[in-house]
Amino acid sequence: MKTFRNEKGFTLIELLAVIVVLAIVTTIAVSVVLPQIPSVKQDAFVVEANALRTGASDAITAISLGYVQAGSQDSNYKVTTSDSETVYCFTMTKLIELGFLKNKDVSDIATDKYEGVVKVTSKNDSPGYTYSINMHNESYYVTKTSGEVKKEDLKDYDKSQHDELGSFTCGE
Repeated sequence: MKTFRNEKGFTLIELLAVIVVLAIVTTIAVSVVLPQIPSVKQDAFVVEANALRTGASDAITAISLGYVQAGSQDSNYKVTTSDSETVYCFTMTKLIELGFLKNKDVSDIATDKYEGVVKVTSKNDSPGYTYSINMHNESYYVTKTSGEVKKEDLKDYDKSQHDELGSFTCGE
């Protein structure tokens, strides 16, 4: 007498078919995602540059209200005054230390890999401020004197350009 067992499982053909389908889906997904990576990196850098500007603005407000000491002359934060203007200079490191650059850690900033400085100028005869941003990471840099940073303001960064781009610190 012949008995049938209830065997469960997949055949080799079924497993190969699933692997082929997964390979096709993966190929399509990779071809769609890879071209988007540079654009996303640029968008992230723009957001960080504008966060640097906002952090400096918050620091100026705190200085105006007396929450932050305005006379520091260390290499991360400097105030220069003349008869016509006052210039505040903040590095990314100082804004993080003061708590004005959120979601960043000082360890994120490494020499020659990721630096930035924002100078805030106040003309003594006008009530507004001018923000100048000078920032780079390993891929992009931006030097912007007014307004928000936009994607079209970014330039490709090459480490050999580092000295030509100007100071990324508040030092002399």
